[in-house]
Amino acid sequence: MDLVQRKLTRDEWNSVEVPVSQDEKNIINLIKNGYNNITIIENYNNSILNYLKIENSDNMDNHLYKTYFMEIVKDHVEKYNLDFDYTINNNSSKIKKIDSLRLEKSNTEVIKKKREEIFDYLLLLIIGKILKYKNSDNKRWNYYYYSLYKIKDYKVKNVNKKVITYVKYIIDLYVNEINLLNMIEKSTELIEKNEFIYTLGDIKLYDHQKQLFTIFKNNTDDNFSPKLVLYIAPTATGKTLSPIGLSEGFRVIFVCAARHVGMSLAKSAISGGKKIALAFGCGSHEDIRLHMFSGSVFAKHEYRNDGTKNKRCMCGKKICDKIGQEFRYKDGSRKMDHSVGDKVEIMICDVQSYICAMYYMCSFNWKANIITYWDEPTITMDYESHPCHETISNNWKENIIPNIVLSSATLPKQEELKHVISDFTNKFINNVKPPQVHTVISHDCKKSIPIINKNGYVELPHYICNNYNSLMSSVEHCKNYLTVLRYFDLHEVSKFIIYICKNSEEYLIDDRYALDNYFESLEDINMSHIKNYYLLLISHIKEDKFEKLYNHFSGSRKYKVKPNTKPVDTPIRKSHSVEQPKKSNDLVRTYSVQGTPTPVPVVQNGALISTRDAHTITDGPAIFIAQDVDKIGKFCIQQANIPSSKMTEITETIVKNNVIKEKIMKLEKLVEDATAKFEDKDNKAGNDNRIPPNVKKMMQEVETLQSMVKSIALDDLYVPNKISHLKKWVETDLYKDTLPYTSDIIDTDVEQIMMLNDIENIWKVLLLLGIGLFSQTKCIAYTEIVKRLATNQKLYLIIANGDYIYGTNYQFCHGFIGKDVEQMTQEKAIQAFGRIGRNKLQQTYTVRLRDDTLVNKIFFEEIDKIEVRNMNLLFNSD
Repeated sequence: MDLVQRKLTRDEWNSVEVPVSQDEKNIINLIKNGYNNITIIENYNNSILNYLKIENSDNMDNHLYKTYFMEIVKDHVEKYNLDFDYTINNNSSKIKKIDSLRLEKSNTEVIKKKREEIFDYLLLLIIGKILKYKNSDNKRWNYYYYSLYKIKDYKVKNVNKKVITYVKYIIDLYVNEINLLNMIEKSTELIEKNEFIYTLGDIKLYDHQKQLFTIFKNNTDDNFSPKLVLYIAPTATGKTLSPIGLSEGFRVIFVCAARHVGMSLAKSAISGGKKIALAFGCGSHEDIRLHMFSGSVFAKHEYRNDGTKNKRCMCGKKICDKIGQEFRYKDGSRKMDHSVGDKVEIMICDVQSYICAMYYMCSFNWKANIITYWDEPTITMDYESHPCHETISNNWKENIIPNIVLSSATLPKQEELKHVISDFTNKFINNVKPPQVHTVISHDCKKSIPIINKNGYVELPHYICNNYNSLMSSVEHCKNYLTVLRYFDLHEVSKFIIYICKNSEEYLIDDRYALDNYFESLEDINMSHIKNYYLLLISHIKEDKFEKLYNHFSGSRKYKVKPNTKPVDTPIRKSHSVEQPKKSNDLVRTYSVQGTPTPVPVVQNGALISTRDAHTITDGPAIFIAQDVDKIGKFCIQQANIPSSKMTEITETIVKNNVIKEKIMKLEKLVEDATAKFEDKDNKAGNDNRIPPNVKKMMQEVETLQSMVKSIALDDLYVPNKISHLKKWVETDLYKDTLPYTSDIIDTDVEQIMMLNDIENIWKVLLLLGIGLFSQTKCIAYTEIVKRLATNQKLYLIIANGDYIYGTNYQFCHGFIGKDVEQMTQEKAIQAFGRIGRNKLQQTYTVRLRDDTLVNKIFFEEIDKIEVRNMNLLFNSD
């Protein structure tokens, strides 16, 4: 996490201009519109009517059914002897001639080939599967029936009415044949691996967003009272985008200690048409910068005193024929006056710049119409002392904004922040109405991200607790912090439920907790209900039966990450160094060129992430969180087992590239200095005809040198999860069901990597392997390349410091927590785990511990939290 409070770089500015995907834009627009309509639901899947873009009517609906769907339904009815009237009255399917002509332009066969893109067709496809498997006594029909049951109510617009009637008929036909216990037993397949539920799902506000918007919508001019909102919701549930919704009714100051979080919001806000300003590393309000859409006052051509008796136009010309006209840059954009921010809807700032940003916004807006939205206020609170603490404390003391949102997945609860709340209410008690304190808590549980121990087994309370009292303590903690439910493995939870339900008389205190009393229909079969039922059952186990139960499950555990025991001919050995050369350009060695080959025993499952365990990284990239990121990076290089001859070749090429890069930098500096006097003061309007021949020659030399930079290619044998790498390290049966995830580093990426300056060679080689590092010790240019590759999911693995966890929005499917972060607090551990599973889709996710003691930080209460102590101390005006 980058906590350095500095101004934005050019690359960071440019990054916010990159448009988000259409799916992301749909979500942003829903949040904007959701502020004034919290019940809003959108579904962007196409019905046949929407696909054809034809106006809806009953006759048109019937006509489309007859044209595209009736034959399918007829086939079902006749083949499976169904009692359903599939026919349509001819008179009711007549359409206007103009509509008929429009339909003739649509090729029926082409549309039929697009069946998987049209919701009506998908419904019939699923029904076909239900009937096929049901009539062949294949239990697979349950999967499709469950899918149909869940998606039938999705808010897809203009679904064919006759198709909907047929869907309801099928649902009613088999509803009494559903065994809910069997459904729970197959819940992993039905819910987690369902190909329909998530891809076709509705988009709507999270409950926590609805609550937040409602709180502030009631804060009208006539009904104003200061508000402190404790906003607690799981990671990856849209908290960081909520300010976009709030800005529909208020001006918002978004405060973030981690700059990458602010950059992410800025990008989303701009894509959503919001007017923003950015305040990073500000010493005064003069350092605040408006986005190009946020300006209201623009510079005009006018004569100014240039410090002598002479006057020049602000464009640099002595005589200007555009006096009074707006000044424009070469790209057509206007020069803004950044001191006028009356149009700004969202101010995004770092902690250092908050006071500047606050007074800036107050100069254009009534402070009661401003919300300070403090993202992740617990950042740095896990340290006894930190350079940010003084700034945080000062911000709270000097704050004059009466509306504050403290937002974090791990924010202490209201009863833990008594001093913070008391301080806020005392500070704003003089308002007409007394201050209000609200708590918004959400426990979204739509995903399973199982915790895997170092031996490859899933961890859950009934596995880690070896005595009854310990189990009850863990269950009580989980009930109070339901956010941990997402780290319950659904398969293992379901297995426990099935065993207890089948042996309820032996293990349960009484039959009140039987499955029938908790699950009434398929409506209740979802991830949240199942996991909550697990907690209910486990909290009502007979104490005298605990030992037997514990022994049963401990003795029947199965690997989540299977051991890879394939023998490999080439043992792992230390390889040639890729460290930076000394000034004399002599290569140095920190490892032997080739040590004595000694086999490395595989003790812990999943530890060798760049060789024999790489195949366990599926669906998406992984993140490795450690304190010593350099150590992990060097370990990955060591594992890669690249031959010393190849490492020598790589090192020599990098050294030559570095020499060329130094020459390029020197020439570029000379060119820049030489051309400066030919450029206008505020606009680089240099004319090629005005550039002297010697400068042009230097520019040509730069181009020649750039063409001399050599690219480097690593054999796929060493790149994790490339086909040749898999063949070397893994038996095919370990990845036969899914192809492991690998990197995608293309030639242009390699060229940029080779041109990096001020970065050790080892990190360049790691990038070639698809492995990047997030560390404050690495140069900004390197970090920006890693960010870009991570955003585009081109990397296989990112290694990050334990502080880089807050608000990281990259799409990781797997996470490793290193041994050297065993002192991580409970709140920080949950934040670390929250980096995984941020994708929209349900894929295979895991959190893998290299030290099993950390699991207790998740499943047991932590007493005397340092974050609570520090917040009560620092968020205090005394």
